[in-house]
Amino acid sequence: MSKTKSITIRKSTDVDLRTILKWLKEEEDSNGHSFYCNREIIKRAHQGGGLTVLIGKQGEKAIAFALGDRTIDIIAVKESKRGLGYGELLFNYMEVIFREKGVNVLEIECTPETSVPFWERMNFTLYQDEHRFHGQPDKKFAFKVLGRENYVPSDWQSAGVEISFHHEGALYDESFGNPIKVFKPLAGRKNNTVRLVDRVIFRAASAERDAVVVVKVDGKEIYKDKAKYPEAAACGVLKDSYGAFFVDEVTTGIKR
Repeated sequence: MSKTKSITIRKSTDVDLRTILKWLKEEEDSNGHSFYCNREIIKRAHQGGGLTVLIGKQGEKAIAFALGDRTIDIIAVKESKRGLGYGELLFNYMEVIFREKGVNVLEIECTPETSVPFWERMNFTLYQDEHRFHGQPDKKFAFKVLGRENYVPSDWQSAGVEISFHHEGALYDESFGNPIKVFKPLAGRKNNTVRLVDRVIFRAASAERDAVVVVKVDGKEIYKDKAKYPEAAACGVLKDSYGAFFVDEVTTGIKR
């Protein structure tokens, strides 16, 4: 549970669920659109303990809710309470939970499309390449990288690090297109451990499931092969439970 002044954010009760469904139905009848069409999903989330609600001033009923396991599936604020910052408060609360779960990249569908400005204010970026649209190019999807900082002792030597991700074809043909993404993070080094100041995070799209990663430290190539291989993990290229690759430390001197 979280409290900010007179605002409370917590898991839903049966009363909260009834309150939410009531104002969603009223909005559906009044405007012709709301998340009332997702009421069964909302009910299941409540029953499973996955529905989070925001309560306004003391004595006020639920005026906003959110649900989602690894990202925001639905977030909604009662129409009469919009524009007051409640959506941002609720999202920030949920983001902390996702970070604690180890999520590195949040991906959301901007539904309705009028929600795009809100997601952009929450620092989401719209996907521009159609192969990331989950086979639904007529819809808008966005992502947000949940960056993390690492502590690097001041007495560690500075290290030059380059981590690049490529399409699979680059493994067999060095002239195969440009890298998908190149990172050059600040880093410190002590013996065979190279620690990055900021975590490197890469979310592979469906067309990049066999992405190749190239890791270089001080100009020396440490690893070049598919990012999903155990050897990549031994080098420091890890994969979270939700499909994103991330690197906090690079281990040099590993024999392959």
